[in-house]
Amino acid sequence: MDNSIRKIYGSYEIPDEIYKLYELEKELNDIDLSLDMIGFRPSIHDDSYSITPPDLIPFANTGGDGIHFGFLTDFGSVPALTEAPIVCVSPTNDPPIRYMANNIKEFFDLVSSVPHAEMLESIWSNPNEDFIQEVNFEFSRDISPDWKEKQTKISECLKNKYLSSQVSIGHYLQKVQNDRSNSVSISTLDGLGVIGSEEINNSYKKYQFDFNKSLDDNELKRMKDYLNDSSRIEKLAFIRDAFFSFVLTPDYEENLFYLIIELMQSMNLHDEVQRLRLRE
Repeated sequence: MDNSIRKIYGSYEIPDEIYKLYELEKELNDIDLSLDMIGFRPSIHDDSYSITPPDLIPFANTGGDGIHFGFLTDFGSVPALTEAPIVCVSPTNDPPIRYMANNIKEFFDLVSSVPHAEMLESIWSNPNEDFIQEVNFEFSRDISPDWKEKQTKISECLKNKYLSSQVSIGHYLQKVQNDRSNSVSISTLDGLGVIGSEEINNSYKKYQFDFNKSLDDNELKRMKDYLNDSSRIEKLAFIRDAFFSFVLTPDYEENLFYLIIELMQSMNLHDEVQRLRLRE
């Protein structure tokens, strides 16, 4: 595993499931196969895009359109990555952020239930059985018997490695998305929301981004004034919405990018800051 990959995990211990994924890829390579053939190759570098949430740790990608899967740490609140939700980032699609699974074990069940992991990204937006069958048909229509045989062999190796099993994809996706929606304390534009505590009330004030205005000094001052008077959970929602709404890199919205870094440093979100620094 490349050192740059280790750095994006920050203070979190890398789960055994991830080491096993690299191990499986090597075993498959030895027999001229690859997880890439089922759209689930382990990350060999940081797969993040500018829209990737700063509290997401990418671990695999589909090999197409920048689509990648990662652990959502909910800004460091999950105690271990084995308990972290799994999110799909699909940079060229709408919506680009898709909550997939409650944890890595359940996510491997999902991957084991389709011939190609990228299908999950499509099914997410319309998780009913008719559409799932349509996606399956479209995917398999132009695949040669030899390629199908290889994919089946790889999928079986994946199932054996993780003791995963097939699930009802549509039912599962609907349930976890509903569960996530019911657990957030404040909604965000990326659909993930922010998880709060039961003691916090729901009288939050979200920052209203004005996309008709440029990010000039006046707009940045309005943001700073809001942040000075906001609670921690409101600040986290601001961070999510900013990453969803702007291209936050030093080459684009530089002032807001560094405002977010300064904000996260003040909130002791050191892992998130490090991930952003790695993108510079």
